[in-house]
Amino acid sequence: MDLQDIQQSGYECDETPKKHLIRLSDLYPNPCGIEEYVEVSNEIMLYLEECRRTAYRDYSRDYRNLIPSSFDEITLGELHHVFEQGADECYFIKLQSQELYAAMNKIRPEFARRFYLYHAVGMTMKEIADGEGISLNAVSKSLKIAALQLRRLLCNSDEENPYT
Repeated sequence: MDLQDIQQSGYECDETPKKHLIRLSDLYPNPCGIEEYVEVSNEIMLYLEECRRTAYRDYSRDYRNLIPSSFDEITLGELHHVFEQGADECYFIKLQSQELYAAMNKIRPEFARRFYLYHAVGMTMKEIADGEGISLNAVSKSLKIAALQLRRLLCNSDEENPYT
């Protein structure tokens, strides 16, 4: 954008050149000189003001559709990662949870409890060890065994498992 564009866009420039004082840190996050302020001509000031207005207009245009009244249920679900499940999805989730429940009942109860506390509740291995009065190594080993046994039961794999 040059002086003619600025004049055509509705700005009027006086014939007498005015000097404006601008702070460099407003325009550049890391100014490279030691000067904090610099004098600029009227034309440069008009150009900088037009750039600021254009940037604000573009910013406002980008976020204009984000007002609460413009959201529909699908958009809100996508933004908050909450999606409505169809009947088929609900059926398959229920089927998977039943399979997991059956598989958890087939492994040793202490392994199932530790696996649940670690993966579902979110307790650390140290918290589980302190709560059950066992060593950290025993908790780690039982979690590995439980994961292997559940993988074998849920994936119907016939791989050799030394811990069964």
